[in-house]
Amino acid sequence: MIKLVTKTRAILRSTRGESLMEGIASILVFTVLVASVTMMIMLSLRITHVSTEAANVLQHEANALLGADEPDIVIDTDDDASIVFTVNGAPGDPISVDVSVYSSYTFTAFGPRGGTG
Repeated sequence: MIKLVTKTRAILRSTRGESLMEGIASILVFTVLVASVTMMIMLSLRITHVSTEAANVLQHEANALLGADEPDIVIDTDDDASIVFTVNGAPGDPISVDVSVYSSYTFTAFGPRGGTG
């Protein structure tokens, strides 16, 4: 019996192997690392979502401005506009091109309306 008690004490006092505190510390470090990686992934997904939404809004507005009739986009038109080209050293009057100007909140586009004058 004394031999069994001596063996049990030797096993309990042994410093071989890993202690409970070391195991808890390694789990804590692993948890902190996993939490930080998860937060980085969530932040990058949020940034990607915000930038994609902003790009979609700009693309929607640009498409509406360039020809698609979208009822929720306000487009101001000016049919009396013209662009005047003057060539240095050329005799005669400057070249004038009549254009239609379309303008929205962010974009302005124009297209030719007719001949030259």
